[in-house]
Amino acid sequence: MRILPEELDQYHKAIAEAIPGSGGIYSVICRRTGLSRHTVTQVIAAFHDLQELMEAARQEIVDAAEVKLFEAVEQGKPWAIEKVLGASWARRGYSPKEGESRVVYVLRLPGDTSHPPELPQGSEDDE
Repeated sequence: MRILPEELDQYHKAIAEAIPGSGGIYSVICRRTGLSRHTVTQVIAAFHDLQELMEAARQEIVDAAEVKLFEAVEQGKPWAIEKVLGASWARRGYSPKEGESRVVYVLRLPGDTSHPPELPQGSEDDE
């Protein structure tokens, strides 16, 4: 189905209003606008400003995930600490050698006087 020129401005406006808060997820935009995925995809591809709005919406999701990850690090969650430090520690030479078991480090933030969290004694990863 071809989009008629007179429909393009109307679709552009509707999509531009639907993108913020959508996470850049096409199905959310389609539901908000009542347009098909094909139409939404075509219109976004035709307008640079809509592409920028999509990227901004996706980055909002990444930002929200980073906030949650940081909160988990502050709570001393070992999985979060490992996630944050995994790549940077490997670049610094801290990755375990083959056959060595994994070590969990507990990060203490400045001013933290709490006791270290209880760590699991074993997991499926240890097998």
